[in-house]
Amino acid sequence: MEFCLLADSSVGSTLVLLWTIFKVAAGLGFVIFVHELGHFLVAKACGVKCEKFYVGFDVPIWKLPRTLCKFQRGETEYGIGIIPLGGYVKMLGQDDNPANYQKEAERIRVATTDEQETAESATTGHEDVGHAPDEAAGTVPAPTDSAPTDSAEAAAEPGEIELDPRSFPAKRVWQRMAIISAGGIMNLIFAVVFAAIAYRIGVSYTPCVVGGVAMGSPAWEQGWEQGDQIIGIGNQAHNEHLRFTWDLAQSVYASGGGRTVQPLKLTVRTRDGKQRTDEVTASTELKELFKFVSIGVRPVATTVLAGEMPVWKHRVAGQTKIPFQSADRIVAIDGRPLERDPQTGKYWAHDLTRELANKVDQAVVLTVERQAEKTPEKKDRIDIRVPPAPIVQLGLVMEMGPIRSIQRGSLAEKWELQPDDVLYKVNGVEVDDPLRLPQQFAALAGQAVQLEFKRQGQSEPLQVAVDALPKESYLPFLGLGAKIGLESIGISYAVRPVVRRVLPSSPAATAGMQAGDELTSVSFSHAPSGAEDRLVYEKYFEGQFGYAKPMELKTTPISWVDVHHSLQTALPETKIKLKYLRGTEEKKATLVGEPSQDSFFPIRGFNFGGLERTCRTDSWGTAVALGFRETKERLGSVGRTLSMLLKRDLEVENLGGPVLIAKIAGDEAARGIPRLLIFLTFLSANLAILNFLPIPALDGGHMVFLIVEGVIRRPVPERVQGILTLVGVACLLALMVFVLYNDITRLIGL
Repeated sequence: MEFCLLADSSVGSTLVLLWTIFKVAAGLGFVIFVHELGHFLVAKACGVKCEKFYVGFDVPIWKLPRTLCKFQRGETEYGIGIIPLGGYVKMLGQDDNPANYQKEAERIRVATTDEQETAESATTGHEDVGHAPDEAAGTVPAPTDSAPTDSAEAAAEPGEIELDPRSFPAKRVWQRMAIISAGGIMNLIFAVVFAAIAYRIGVSYTPCVVGGVAMGSPAWEQGWEQGDQIIGIGNQAHNEHLRFTWDLAQSVYASGGGRTVQPLKLTVRTRDGKQRTDEVTASTELKELFKFVSIGVRPVATTVLAGEMPVWKHRVAGQTKIPFQSADRIVAIDGRPLERDPQTGKYWAHDLTRELANKVDQAVVLTVERQAEKTPEKKDRIDIRVPPAPIVQLGLVMEMGPIRSIQRGSLAEKWELQPDDVLYKVNGVEVDDPLRLPQQFAALAGQAVQLEFKRQGQSEPLQVAVDALPKESYLPFLGLGAKIGLESIGISYAVRPVVRRVLPSSPAATAGMQAGDELTSVSFSHAPSGAEDRLVYEKYFEGQFGYAKPMELKTTPISWVDVHHSLQTALPETKIKLKYLRGTEEKKATLVGEPSQDSFFPIRGFNFGGLERTCRTDSWGTAVALGFRETKERLGSVGRTLSMLLKRDLEVENLGGPVLIAKIAGDEAARGIPRLLIFLTFLSANLAILNFLPIPALDGGHMVFLIVEGVIRRPVPERVQGILTLVGVACLLALMVFVLYNDITRLIGL
């Protein structure tokens, strides 16, 4: 039975994959089809003979067939070409291949009436004197030099050449402009149609609700909190349905993805319903290393445990007496119901993580809703006790680093603290372990506290006091470049990679490390001990930063905080390889972490699923309006990208090609037809704009030639068109090779 279940599961997965591939192929093919259909229909309306209509290019490749299928109907051959990178309509007298210009020009030329009459007269005159048998077939002998005939004189001075009236060049300029522009216009029309259908069905999306804020990030500096919602970007009207990836992330990238960083105006509705607009400048700390910028927020999640890996078995959530299961939904902590999303009714994961952080050193009881075994429509409620999660440590206490950022409206701002100030003493006691400061401040909540800070260039410390220290919550954002923060006073600070002291009998002490050692590089390695361990390691750890390549602490923005956070999620028996300097001598050590007895980490090992809302309209009128808005926004995003490229404000390494398009389309198709339709809206807008760029061989290049022809009252010389088209084709081929290279390097992770 087990074998049959596995076989059925495998067949089911294969069918799902094939269905996704079919949806992607059909969607991308349809976008190309409607573009070419626009050219075809307007050409037919203008009386142009269309000889071919192809999706894909029927170019010979080695011994492969030129087409996947084709058929002839009337005067047009319809087909699907072997190269799925576009499509074309072949009109009489028009060919994008410069090598065929002369051939096409000859095909569409027809003789004038005078020339035809001259030819007939010449033939008749020769027939009067008789002709050889081969002349009877219509061959006209050339006249002699000594006795030129009237027909010879006519041949020397032929009449004016006319074009085939059904050829593309024979049409008026405005007709040819209409034919050329019809493809892009059709794409824009169907972009609206795609989006309207999607919104009528219902589009799922990740809302712009803040699920987490990284300490010290631009969003944290503005005072953003978990549960805040972004409802406005730039000068656009407020929108309750802004999407985290397509709206917020793309806008952040556009504001800081280039060589300069522009402030981004964001309107936020806080958890208590108030609205404010902040100017947020994305951080570029990790841009050189990872090619992205960030404002320091992550998307919202639900308390439904992930299907594949609901909990990490090596963390405390995976070692409870009653095991957690996939699709379990946590609904309460210590008897208190969690907050819920007002639209979907699902429970907020950030409310749970906040409570777990507040009770970092305590065991908690989580109430879970679970599908009943015998009655699927019923939910069972189960209480599961989860102990606190001890910090995994190496026995290294690092030196306190300087303040990196100050939160708006905080005590630190009131005290006029500055970046690079260093927190030196708490209640007269020198700061020992900067990683434990949040836990220490949490224990001091509500008490009078005196703090001392060192400032560069000043011999006397800056002393400040607070009568009742606000509540402290340690909410680590597990992302590279992370910092430690004290929300109670509003500062984030660095941890210097210099050893302050070594704990006795710890792994670091056993390895012979000493105070003053300066760490320069850290890497992780793990040797899986079994099949299950190997599967987890290969899927979730191998190839990740710190495993695939060392964390360089001296030459990159990566800090000891990143090492500390990675250590908390590492599999048991993971080896931590350190390189450090003792004076000028470089040394190495290999350590294995061990649990602390008195210090705890707020993350206990749960894996939550993301929250999605659905935007569904009640009428086609509203759906079409949303379709227009979606198309307008996608056109704007493509335009901004092109503008950044022209200003050299965008690295060309970030451009993607057909592989990336297919991957994104596959990801969206796997999440349903509406999501695929929204992506096709973006792709249609992209195609409409890019195909109308003034590049010879593209529609925009043809339009430029037609504009010139309309101004000077005669066609651009074929030779000029041919040379410019060759240059355009060469540029397009070079661009295609470049983006394919980008796709491949991105795919293999180079």
